[in-house]
Amino acid sequence: MNPLQEMREYGASIAAILKKYHPVINRSHMFDSLRCEYNFRIEKNFLSHAQITDQVNFIFKQQTTAFKINCSFSFILRNIETNALRFYYAHENDQAFELPKTITKMNDIPMFVNRLSRLDIINHVSRERPSTKWLVFRLCNIRYNVYKLDFTLGAGDVFPDFIRKSRTILTLDYDSKTGKSQNENTCMFRCLAAHAKGTRRGIRKLANEYFKRWVVHKHISVTDFKGVNLHEIPEIESFFQVSIFVYEIKHKNQFVLSPVHLSMRKCQASEKVLNLAL
Repeated sequence: MNPLQEMREYGASIAAILKKYHPVINRSHMFDSLRCEYNFRIEKNFLSHAQITDQVNFIFKQQTTAFKINCSFSFILRNIETNALRFYYAHENDQAFELPKTITKMNDIPMFVNRLSRLDIINHVSRERPSTKWLVFRLCNIRYNVYKLDFTLGAGDVFPDFIRKSRTILTLDYDSKTGKSQNENTCMFRCLAAHAKGTRRGIRKLANEYFKRWVVHKHISVTDFKGVNLHEIPEIESFFQVSIFVYEIKHKNQFVLSPVHLSMRKCQASEKVLNLAL
């Protein structure tokens, strides 16, 4: 359908959707300490190789450390029977690639750009259709998700009292027997052990077992282990067969969480997700 015909038949409906979802389609870039989002409009239903290159180069110049990058799309569907239109926003659970691409230097960019340029975006977003009666009508924007690679899990501060006293959250930043702080970088394995046992009591043996399995898997010694980095979470999920959601505590004086990593691992309906707060 050419643009003139599109506007003639759907102009009012398109205008209404674009107005309603203007804050989503045109939102500003968002910056957090662990993750950033970069948003760009898609004009004329097409994203060129040159546009992708410019966008990723812009993102690269904003970074001060190595990072991982993935992306998702907002789009409009049209029902072929009723001609109704429906908007779907870009979200982290439907990213273009199963695993994000690591960018450590300028030379890493062309590989990601070429891969994204070859992606059949229409076919990719079509997986979100509620049924085959819906077709992709228009691409609206692309959202790049950037994950910084200089953050080691467990290397932060002790959790505030309002979280440590919560009955629904297990805090593993201190030893329940001695009351002493546990800020060493093995907290990931205590979390895995507590998740497996359903309690933080008596997890030391299992946590040590997980830790030893991990250093063997990574081909490093115990003394060389510096902690699990945020970008290693997908590998942790695959190795220990667990789905992990990671959230950052945005404010110290209230319980506000911002998602940092949402698992893309396919799991059984009965499987419990391990939720981590940083």
